[in-house]
Amino acid sequence: MFIAGVVHWIGQQAPNGIDLQDRPLAAFAFAHLKVITESGGSVLGETLIRYGDAPLSAEATWLSAWGFGVPKVIAARLARTETAF
Repeated sequence: MFIAGVVHWIGQQAPNGIDLQDRPLAAFAFAHLKVITESGGSVLGETLIRYGDAPLSAEATWLSAWGFGVPKVIAARLARTETAF
């Protein structure tokens, strides 16, 4: 398990590190690696983002956990309610 997050970003193509730099998290929770691998997602690299209220340690006992499709649902809801940056 790790702390996963959906970055608040919308665009026509997959983002790169510059696109995501200093963007906030739209949501976060504990997740298994399969949240990424079983949903067709991928790890695109690393960049500096705004963590907001997300814990910096995976020892947070108050944090919820996501099932495999949850980040995709959150991203789809975000895409329906926002316009591209």
